[in-house]
Amino acid sequence: MKVGIVGVGNVGATVAYTLAIQSEVSELVLVDKNLDRAKGEALDLTHGVPFIPYVSIDYGDVTALGDVDLIIVTAGAPRTNESSRLDLARANTELFKKLIPSIDAVNSKALYLIASNPVDILTYATIKFSGRSPERVIGSGNVLDSLRFRSLIGQYFKVEPGNVNAYLLGEHGESAVPIWSEAFVGCTPLRSMEGYDKKDMKKIFLQATSVSKEIIDLKGSTYYAVSLCIKKIVQAIYRNKNKVMPVSTLLTDYYGISNVCLSVPTVINRRGVSRTLKIPLSKTEHKLLKNSANILGGVLDDLGLRVE
Repeated sequence: MKVGIVGVGNVGATVAYTLAIQSEVSELVLVDKNLDRAKGEALDLTHGVPFIPYVSIDYGDVTALGDVDLIIVTAGAPRTNESSRLDLARANTELFKKLIPSIDAVNSKALYLIASNPVDILTYATIKFSGRSPERVIGSGNVLDSLRFRSLIGQYFKVEPGNVNAYLLGEHGESAVPIWSEAFVGCTPLRSMEGYDKKDMKKIFLQATSVSKEIIDLKGSTYYAVSLCIKKIVQAIYRNKNKVMPVSTLLTDYYGISNVCLSVPTVINRRGVSRTLKIPLSKTEHKLLKNSANILGGVLDDLGLRVE
């Protein structure tokens, strides 16, 4: 599979490295407005090729994306703890308004995987500006948030996080929704686990949704864990795995939610989004998910992106 990465800052460069050492990607194309940066990252990665599964690594501007199968977009103004959601959404939507059509002019068939923030807004913007069918545009969504959630639950109950099945759905942000009613450790419902404490679970949720701010304060940005999440999405596409992941996708009547992108359990394969899965929700979870959709919808409306 030939993959293009648009934006090779901290996230894009780390994604490039993570994909280069896997066997799924045979060719990588690094694209950045700073061609020297793109060339430097490509050269640095190329020097390690003898020690990894062979991958061809190139660089260029958007015209180099003409024959790639998957376009991963990490470009955009970085998230900071000082900027508001709407400020970041406005700045990066303006960028996408120019970027996405310029990519489409050279490649109208590739899948899009959006990893720029705010990811739910920019996934919607990509669908709008590209004219692609919604199934061909995937946002990284709450894959990372759910991974953090599972890791913290695993630490709390002293079990390997891979044995925890728990989702954060909705917005990749402040209005994310913990799905406690369908959270399990192995086959055991979370609420039936020895040591379960509702107050402690709330602390875990708050930590899972706020830890990125701590990381940004400490080192400026997050990129290692998100690159591993992107790798898993790429594997699901390449291997046609029909893997269920909480990615951001355009919803149509998902428990009454439509015309907004947010994270729900989604089946991913070579075509992109195969379908979404409706999991049982409690009344509270349903209400919170609709609230998350309304918040995102309000941002879309403020930006003039949404047409009912």
